[in-house]
Amino acid sequence: MELYYYSLISIFCILAFLIVADPNFNTYFYLLSKLVQTNIRGLYYLIKLHPYNFITSWQIRYRSHRMAKDIMKEINKNKEG
Repeated sequence: MELYYYSLISIFCILAFLIVADPNFNTYFYLLSKLVQTNIRGLYYLIKLHPYNFITSWQIRYRSHRMAKDIMKEINKNKEG
């Protein structure tokens, strides 16, 4: 386990040194982190908004049925009153 921690500390120290020593690496590291963040967000939306995703399809059906039930209650209440 110590080797794992020493490896992580050494990687972070090397990155910190490169960021401080070379301003271009700072810009590169910033843009690389934004690229990774954008790709993760795109993958999240791709999975979430896919038409064959069971969970989102279920949520849409649940909302639609609940809304239809509320509208039918309101229509029946207006017919009676």
